[in-house]
Amino acid sequence: MSNEVVTLNVLDREYTIGCPPEKREQLIEAARFLDARMRDIRGNARNASLDQVAVLAALNITHEYHQLQRDGTANTALNEVIDALEGKLSKFSDQSLF
Repeated sequence: MSNEVVTLNVLDREYTIGCPPEKREQLIEAARFLDARMRDIRGNARNASLDQVAVLAALNITHEYHQLQRDGTANTALNEVIDALEGKLSKFSDQSLF
């Protein structure tokens, strides 16, 4: 499968990247997200260099990603407990009370 060339703009800079056609929209969406985060950081830290803005954005996004992973793990464990309880309840409700 061949890559297509995609031109992205992030914080007023143009980047040309090759990606598979089926991933094009995801790449554009990711670039827009990154651009918005970097603009927000730059707005709050006017004296920060482009490198500092990029690193701060990367750290913020990575932190959020790790929180989501941890929350997902917690949700998975909670779902397992709920499934076990539902199984016990269904066994109890299947028993005849008379």
